[in-house]
Amino acid sequence: MNDCSKRKLDALGTEAVCEMLADGVMQREIARKLGIDNWSFIHWAKQPERAEQIRNARAEGAAHWDGRAEQVLVEISATTEEGTDAKVVLGRARELAQHYRWRASKLAPAQYGDKVAVEHSGQITTPSLDLTKLTDEQLEQLRAIAQAAAPVKGATSDE
Repeated sequence: MNDCSKRKLDALGTEAVCEMLADGVMQREIARKLGIDNWSFIHWAKQPERAEQIRNARAEGAAHWDGRAEQVLVEISATTEEGTDAKVVLGRARELAQHYRWRASKLAPAQYGDKVAVEHSGQITTPSLDLTKLTDEQLEQLRAIAQAAAPVKGATSDE
């Protein structure tokens, strides 16, 4: 990040940036308004002194986009544009709502994303194989599998 970009962002201030993000303004738009590149914004936002504030503001901004998605669906289902098919209008509204929800999932993936965290509590055990209970035929099959899986002595990857 160059000094000019840092000066512009510092002049605007973390609080103002967070307020804009919380209001749903995308970071790319903030960077464009300041005349800096998006990468400079990202680098500035990752600094430890402001990273948590920025993260919280993005989560609030995600809530903004999720709310906007719901608002669009409610508005469109309540009214229909003249001269257009209601199904077409509703389809457009759903598409727009889906886009807003997608945007929310990118800003706050833990809250709005599709990925599900799975926690495991307990022990993981592996079954043990009791070779004494195998028949001679089963032991022979097991030995053949083990030999086929074992690397050949003297073989090199250059051959």
